[in-house]
Amino acid sequence: MTNPHRHWPASNSLCLCGSGLAFKVCCKGKLPGTRDIGKKWRDHAKANRWLRAIKALRADVTQYTIWHMSHTAPVVRMKPEFRHKRLMHVDIMALSEYVGLLMMAYAKYSYLHKAHAVLTRLATNIDDPRWTKKIAYHKGICALWQGNRDAAAKEIGVLGKIAPGDEDIDILQIYLDLHGSEMGLTETLAFMDQIVNVTTSEADKLQYMGAKAFQLVLAKDNDGARKGFERAIALAKQIEEEEGLSLAEENWLCRSLEGLAIITRDNALFDQIVTRVRGIVADPETLTDQGKSDMYRMIADAQRFSGKFKDALVNYTTAYLFQKDEVLLTFKAECALRMAEKDEALSLIQSVDLEKLDSAEQADHAFIFFYVAKARNDVSLLKKAREYLKAVKTTVPYFETQRLQHLDAAQDAIDAIAQAGSAVGKSPARSWLGSLSRYTVMNPNLFGMGINLNNMIDDATATSGARQKRLGKDDTE
Repeated sequence: MTNPHRHWPASNSLCLCGSGLAFKVCCKGKLPGTRDIGKKWRDHAKANRWLRAIKALRADVTQYTIWHMSHTAPVVRMKPEFRHKRLMHVDIMALSEYVGLLMMAYAKYSYLHKAHAVLTRLATNIDDPRWTKKIAYHKGICALWQGNRDAAAKEIGVLGKIAPGDEDIDILQIYLDLHGSEMGLTETLAFMDQIVNVTTSEADKLQYMGAKAFQLVLAKDNDGARKGFERAIALAKQIEEEEGLSLAEENWLCRSLEGLAIITRDNALFDQIVTRVRGIVADPETLTDQGKSDMYRMIADAQRFSGKFKDALVNYTTAYLFQKDEVLLTFKAECALRMAEKDEALSLIQSVDLEKLDSAEQADHAFIFFYVAKARNDVSLLKKAREYLKAVKTTVPYFETQRLQHLDAAQDAIDAIAQAGSAVGKSPARSWLGSLSRYTVMNPNLFGMGINLNNMIDDATATSGARQKRLGKDDTE
């Protein structure tokens, strides 16, 4: 009889899950079979038993590594030309997925401080440069989850310069997220096109098709942007008709609808967004509080852009109840100003904690503070607005032009009041794009959209048909 344990690690050797513990005290007694891999962690995760979920996922990582070492690795050693065959690719993708789920569980259990060491140990599980890329990616993601973009860039930096033609979808996405602001338009669009071409995820396609269209808006190519948004919307509608949209796909459809509505000034499109997003928030179990805040903000943005300022104000307030995001106060101030409630607008804009805003949000704050100051004909406020406009950083030329126009208008208003007692002339037109950072930053953070974790668990593909086909034999072979 064939020994089913012949490929197992020695009992006292380090476990293949990366825990740093000996195999005999870690995963030895917990390994799943072919039919059970990827299952146990889900029940624990749904019940918030995250330590148990971690242990189950460790066993999944160990089991799959054993299968790789017993099936694929020997073939590659005998026939190196098989390294680039489908079998090795599937192993790398499957094990990377298990590692990604394990890192998610580490994050939920507040174990991320251990992630780097775990991933370093996992680097030897597969002998292939493509696996090295996956480990760098997971280290980068964990750094982003901890809010450390510099550390994330350092982890990805070990791979050297990533070209737009790279075929690793994970690396393309995280590299664009980390370095997109440093790229020219041509390179940025090349990365986005490659992601759309390489990915098998419909949500990714919708996200980056829309993101590309927004880049064209910033480049003032409204015709190209319109066609890009229309293509993304058409794809989403096709997916919706054939199989229904996932929450992520619905989200990216609404983003593209908003982009198209902004450049066409079509209020019917804004109404579509409101209807769709209300459908999402109607299910209280669908989203986390952050997700609910984001969705109510999307509703409010659509209403603000279409001139329904009273309704927008209500929904920004609701969004703020779920997540006290300071930028929401900025947009509430704009709504109040548009409703001629100058005192309320001033109170709101002055209540914003600037330390809690990112650079794009600080620019929005500076712009709206200027509108409030000019509407009140107040020199002291205009001077303060001028200082805000000087201090903010806008790396995107589109917004830098706006900032300079607002800065000149603030000084003109101050001079006019000094000479005639009131400001003259019109303010530069308020950009309906608002803070574009939420569209142009391609953050690959799994929790970024605020989708309830149980929904993510249900959508996880740990037992995908492709992997089950690959694992037609269990470890007793």
